[in-house]
Amino acid sequence: MPALDAAERLKQDVSALLEAGRGVAREYATAGSSFRRLVLSDISLARVALIRGLVFLLLGALMLGTGWVTMMVMIVIALTQTGMSLLWALFIPLVLSLGIAWYAWHVARKALAFADLDATRRQLAIIFPPTQPISTESATGAPNPGPPDPEGKTEDVAPKAP
Repeated sequence: MPALDAAERLKQDVSALLEAGRGVAREYATAGSSFRRLVLSDISLARVALIRGLVFLLLGALMLGTGWVTMMVMIVIALTQTGMSLLWALFIPLVLSLGIAWYAWHVARKALAFADLDATRRQLAIIFPPTQPISTESATGAPNPGPPDPEGKTEDVAPKAP
């Protein structure tokens, strides 16, 4: 019976089409789950980087304050007793304190750079390509995603100016 064979083939084709649709839906669900894990991991990294950055900022502020007071008192007294002028005796502790504060600021700035959700921003740029270049620098040093270069020099990096 050819009508029964055609109906059976149609049933198999519909079943195959439904299974393909389920497969596509599963793949989208898996991609969505992976993206959710990426966002949660990126937020976790940002939280840790923010805490570390704030700790080093606090360290920098404490070092600047205590460094100023202790070094100023101890070194100024010692240098003035050796016969150095008061101006030079004040200048040496100032330079030491500023050096420590600069180091703490530098470390804090590097740590806070990872609080910008770089991986999430890049994944969203792949899904929804930006129409303007991303102006903030990447903490990882990788080029920022953006629209294709109109001059054709590169394929994946936005131009410096729109």
